[in-house]
Order: sequence, then C-alpha cells, then structure tokens
Amino acid sequence: MTDLGTRLAALSAEVAQLRERVRRLEQQNTRLSLLYIASQRLAAVDSIEDGRVSVREIVANLIGSEELALYECRPGGVFELVDSVGMDQRAQKTLVPGEGHLGAFLSRGAEFVDEHAPAADLNAFVPLRSGDRLLGALFIFRMLPHKTTMDPVDGELLHLLSQHAAFAVFPSARRVTS
Repeated sequence: MTDLGTRLAALSAEVAQLRERVRRLEQQNTRLSLLYIASQRLAAVDSIEDGRVSVREIVANLIGSEELALYECRPGGVFELVDSVGMDQRAQKTLVPGEGHLGAFLSRGAEFVDEHAPAADLNAFVPLRSGDRLLGALFIFRMLPHKTTMDPVDGELLHLLSQHAAFAVFPSARRVTS
C-alpha cells in the first residue's frame, strides 16, 4: 500500500507540473497572438485616420482602456493634441516638454506604465518614435472597470506601439521615410 501511495503522490505532482506548463504555454500563445494582431493592424493602415483608429482599437480592445490622448510633436518641440477618446475637456490641447505632469514624461521620453494607478490617474505613457526621433506621445488613462491592472502583455503591446505606431498615425513619420 505504501508503494501505491508513493506512486500516486508522484503522479499527482507530475500532473500538477504538466498543468502549470500548459498554463504557461497558453499565456505565451495569448501574448504572441495579441502582439501579432496589433502589429498586423498597424501594418495594414491606409491613412492617418485609419492609423489612429487602429491605435484606439488596440488600446481599447487589447490593453483595456477607453481614455487616451494622442499628441504629435510640432515644429518648435510643442506637442499638439491630434486625437483623444473619453477625455472630454480634460485633454490639454498642447504640451510642452518639462512643463506640468504630462510634460515631464515628454522630457524623459521613456515608456512609463503604472500597473496599479488609481482610476483617475495616468496608467501609461508611450513615446511614439521613428528611430530615435520622438514624433509623438500616447497617454493612457483609466482602465476599463473589469481590468484593474496592466500585465506584462500590456507592457509588450505598449512597446510595440512605441516602436511602430508613429508611421501609422503621424504624417511627419511618413514624410521622413518617403
């Protein structure tokens, strides 16, 4: 009986390990699928408006927020609001790097994710680049009610946006590469 109990315990441990491995593989598959969907959506844009719609859809459907502000860098280094969702009158029309809460993120130019930001705070800042050139910025506020935190997959999606969304949403990025 003891030998049977030992074998049963070993099999139970092996099943638990297999379940954990399957769970990790499913997470990785989901992550890769989301990144593929987002990259394909950005690559397929035909116009600046279509690119902005794509960014809105990625943020809403894959990241889980319907409050965002998209800024484009204008001559002189001022960032002008070119699109927003769910921000009503809260979105500032222009931002100057180094001035105010959002301007501080522009000065740093580094991605920022606050996984546990309160509902009214900034959840993410995504610098939108063409190579090393900062062409714009995406600010993501307040997650949807069913999503209380950002996870590592969201961080990867934000990084993808940082590297590839500028061409889709800014005319200046298209002029640089033409």
